[in-house]
Amino acid sequence: MAQEQEQTGLSRILGGFARFASGVEAQPAAIVEAHHVVSQGAVEVHVPHINGELPGEIAGVDFWIPLIQLQLAPSDDLLNSRYDPQEDPEFEQYAAAITALGEHIPSLPVIPANRDVTLPDGTKKPLYLVYDQPYVYYALIHLKRIRAKVHVPSVPHPGAILLKAMGREGQLRREPSILEICRAARRLKEFYGYTVEEIAEQQAANREDRTRPSAQQVYNQINVAGLPENVQDMLHRKQILWTHARDLAEAFLGDDRLCLLCATLASQGRRMTVEEFAFVLKRLKAKLSRLDVDESGVVHEVRTDQALKLVTAPDGKGASRVPDTVTYDRTMVARPALIQREATRFTIVVVPADKPEQVAIAPGSFKELREWLDGRNNNTPVRETEAVLLGFLQAIRQSARVTGLLNGQGTLSPQIDAMASEKIGS
Repeated sequence: MAQEQEQTGLSRILGGFARFASGVEAQPAAIVEAHHVVSQGAVEVHVPHINGELPGEIAGVDFWIPLIQLQLAPSDDLLNSRYDPQEDPEFEQYAAAITALGEHIPSLPVIPANRDVTLPDGTKKPLYLVYDQPYVYYALIHLKRIRAKVHVPSVPHPGAILLKAMGREGQLRREPSILEICRAARRLKEFYGYTVEEIAEQQAANREDRTRPSAQQVYNQINVAGLPENVQDMLHRKQILWTHARDLAEAFLGDDRLCLLCATLASQGRRMTVEEFAFVLKRLKAKLSRLDVDESGVVHEVRTDQALKLVTAPDGKGASRVPDTVTYDRTMVARPALIQREATRFTIVVVPADKPEQVAIAPGSFKELREWLDGRNNNTPVRETEAVLLGFLQAIRQSARVTGLLNGQGTLSPQIDAMASEKIGS
């Protein structure tokens, strides 16, 4: 009997469709009750080896499961159960970040639901409930992914997953500082060659104003990471704000000394507002002012665009210099340098008058002092109390000096118009 000739080539390929000669029936997915038992078993998998050996004991295993086999757990057992992608203004950005991760997406904790789902091809597979990170689940659906990465935690009940999820979002969550974000952006750009657009896709919204990150923002972060180390440390310790550092890098990046002086000016005593600091930078760039450091290490802005105000007429030998600070020889604890630093905390507005006893302080000048007093909920050291109160008086003296109300001896002496007024005859 002759042996039947084996089909090859196109005939073999087309012959495989013979089983569909009577038609194909597409069945909708259906869910039925079933009993699932979680057990442990051995399976052979390929894992990384270092010098031919495992790096250590295997800690856990992730699985790829078709997305159709997943459902969110009941809301009572799910953190972020009210999360709605349509109410999240940053959901598109989050989905883009998931896309950039490729197959390195977060692993979802799942537990069998004791139900089976019938797939369109008629096969039955277990259904799993997702007990954490529902935003990842929604992002995968939005991206039309066909599978998700999951793991089956060994826990006595779903409450253990809920407790771990609360810890991960609460006590275990430690966000990097804005400086660390800046340094990472610079490293990714300059060392690993990522574009600013690729880096922006992986960043969260700005922590101050919640604006979405842009290529320009990443560029600013790279510039901030180029500031002197001591200025970066001030940003990390929140002595200056991100906006201070951004504007400073934009204005004087490369001039380490001036950057340090500007950052110190913004941080000492009462921290400068962003608007105040921006005006200082503009004046410095326009050469309308300069920064000086006094003997106490306090940085002062010296305006060069204003005429000198004379309280008394010069005597021909040159007017005596009005002292910037006052020496306190009889303080109990606080040193003059500390008093001078505390003086920068206050913004004083002096209201001039023609008589020294009528020179006044505007009501708003007491704002910072009032806030400090209201914050005294515990014992306050005498050193701090003395420095703040004397610093407030020192701030008044300095404001009066700038206004031109102090004479050469440092006492109030309001200006007097010495010009003779003309009388117009009838």
